[in-house]
Amino acid sequence: MFPLALLNPSAPAVDPNLVLLMHFDNNFTDESSYNRTFTTANGTPNFVTNAKFGSHAYKMSDGYSVYHNIKCSHDSGFDAITLEKQWQIDFWLNLLDIVDDGHIDTFILRKNRYDNTQTSIETSLAWSVVVSKNVNTKLDFRYIHSGGPSQNSVSSALNALNTKNVWHHCRIVSNGTQIKVFVDGLGGTAVNIVDTGIVASIYDFFIGVREGQFGGYQAHAIMDELRIKSGFDTFDDFTPPTAPFTY
Repeated sequence: MFPLALLNPSAPAVDPNLVLLMHFDNNFTDESSYNRTFTTANGTPNFVTNAKFGSHAYKMSDGYSVYHNIKCSHDSGFDAITLEKQWQIDFWLNLLDIVDDGHIDTFILRKNRYDNTQTSIETSLAWSVVVSKNVNTKLDFRYIHSGGPSQNSVSSALNALNTKNVWHHCRIVSNGTQIKVFVDGLGGTAVNIVDTGIVASIYDFFIGVREGQFGGYQAHAIMDELRIKSGFDTFDDFTPPTAPFTY
């Protein structure tokens, strides 16, 4: 038997460190080797043709109290962000509206409890990626450290997301000892990982979630090209990618 790569030399090599890869081209297909199944958790998810790459992107909300999300059950691949220490999250984000209301709107969430399944309040999360909407709109990575009573937060530079209707490349990187949040290739302040690191979880992974148990807030935004992997490309400023992610 010949290796597949020899039979089809144009086929891309599978990246064993790839945890999740979603192009949102009118579907919620995970193109990593995990080939996960995502299901609707709330509302009817929308695809729009205003994509950064490809045919479509995922529109997470039409505004206050109108939100959609999808979820995937726990599997060992998602544990890269808690156990591998070195990891990277990439996606493209287009904020369709920026309201100076002080709310925290959530894009990605790994649960730490089975209840409050669409929230990102305190200890209900293991980790999440959010936008803090105010005069200094920025991207945050929030997490609970093992044994911790409350969230820890790492932020991009201030004002990094102050421009709406523009595609921004977003990246969160852990180098094993610190976490840094980048927008359009420019990093915020690196922050030391607290204690023993991000709390482990056996609960669901969500894309597109509202802020809180009693609120209806979710980013009026579009997401494209979501990739999560163990390992990282660089901890320095970089030039954002100019093509869709591949495996």
